[in-house]
Amino acid sequence: MTNSEISRRSFLSVSAAAVATTLVPTVTIADDYNATAKQIEGPFYPKHKQADKNANVVQVDGQNGYADGEVLHITGRILDTNGKPVEGAIVDVWQADKNGRYLHEDAPESSPLDPNFQYWAQLKTGEDGSYNLKTIKTGKYPAMDDWLKPPHIHFKVARRPQSFVFKSN
Repeated sequence: MTNSEISRRSFLSVSAAAVATTLVPTVTIADDYNATAKQIEGPFYPKHKQADKNANVVQVDGQNGYADGEVLHITGRILDTNGKPVEGAIVDVWQADKNGRYLHEDAPESSPLDPNFQYWAQLKTGEDGSYNLKTIKTGKYPAMDDWLKPPHIHFKVARRPQSFVFKSN
């Protein structure tokens, strides 16, 4: 081999490596996490306690039926501002039923309540900060000026002291 062949081979190897490196996608993970901004509790937060507030919102304890609507499985994780899981956080979830009706006396929708829908859940995060919810896709409901609020679910997260006792089913 001559010096010109080695140089050409070296050049081609370096060039191939440079091209391959630029074609490989890179993933950037944020080094810091911002806390969610404080907000008022959304409309129609439950005013009255209910016995059944577990993670299966599509069936009420003691009822044989299931809620009307498209079933959704929602999972999430609660992390602190350092990106570490928050074990034992309480996640309140409330929402309207398939027809856009909340279990709340001030709700604008007047359709009948779904007796098989729970409307509200209270979840406790696991060691990895995760929670799971089985629910339905909510319906739209009138808001103002003939505008319908799109389907949505409300979440409220609170960190509780370790002495907090949570009973789950």
